Amino acid sequence: VLSATYKLTGNEGTLKAELRNGALNDIEGFEVQLNVFGEEQAPVQLDNFVMSGDNTTINVPFTFAEDADRSKGVMVTITKLNGATDDAPQNNSIAATQCYLHRVLAEEFSTEACVNCPRVSEYMYSVMDRPEFKGQVFAVVHHVGYNTDFLTRPGDDAYTWFYNNNGNTFAPAIMFDRYAYFTGEDSGKPSPCMNPGSAEQIATLFRTRLEQDAAADLSVKAYDTGDNKVNITVTGERGRVFSPLPTRITVYITEDSIKARNQKGTDDLAHYYHQHTLRVANSTWGDVIDWDADNHFTYNTTLDVNPSWNRSQMHIVAFINCYN
Repeated sequence: VLSATYKLTGNEGTLKAELRNGALNDIEGFEVQLNVFGEEQAPVQLDNFVMSGDNTTINVPFTFAEDADRSKGVMVTITKLNGATDDAPQNNSIAATQCYLHRVLAEEFSTEACVNCPRVSEYMYSVMDRPEFKGQVFAVVHHVGYNTDFLTRPGDDAYTWFYNNNGNTFAPAIMFDRYAYFTGEDSGKPSPCMNPGSAEQIATLFRTRLEQDAAADLSVKAYDTGDNKVNITVTGERGRVFSPLPTRITVYITEDSIKARNQKGTDDLAHYYHQHTLRVANSTWGDVIDWDADNHFTYNTTLDVNPSWNRSQMHIVAFINCYN
């Protein structure tokens, strides 16, 4: 067993494991034995054909009692290869790592001076409105990258670091989980910034990111203090230590439906509105998370809210990152 992870939803779970056949013979089926939180599950027979030296991926569902001791973890063991006894069973078991459902952070660089930004903003708006992405993708717009406008915040230019350390900046541009899919035009180095050519290209990249496992899970609660401030509490847990660097929690407040003032590239300025606009952040690169011994954390912050902002159009976006 090369690797194994599991996800939980209520009292149900799914184990995903990557297996490799290191033997000289092909394998035509095997059994999977799970131990879930200290309880042996019934063996599951799979008919996967795995050639010698080849890999295969398996997905095995399981259930467990609501009062199960989750600290005992999940163990997976492969048995009965081809109905025979394995000569080297010592590498057929592994403790699975808990992971979580992935959510995508889509960050757009857009300004009113950008002629092409309305086109890409429409791509984003239409794709995020699809049922498959509802509640799965969260957007934030940074008003930098190609000049600035009335929605640019002090310090927003720090995010142009993602253009290969303030290299060849441009708008429109989008980052997907800040993952470096693309090669920067000015340096040839990986960069997370790209200029999408179609709505379908954005949708494809959303799907690609959603297929990834998340190493941590977050929950956000907030309340208006009544004095132009919002108190925000983020709690989280992780299935493993997933970064050698200190992990940070970044919290944004965004606002939708802000009327444009002088947006280039639209023939209907009177009805053009900015969406997902970043209004305030706890800090540019987030605050260091203090994980406890059980791999949980609680983070509190209070952010100022301008009384002119429309609270009914505001959202909180929280995510874990490793500095920049």
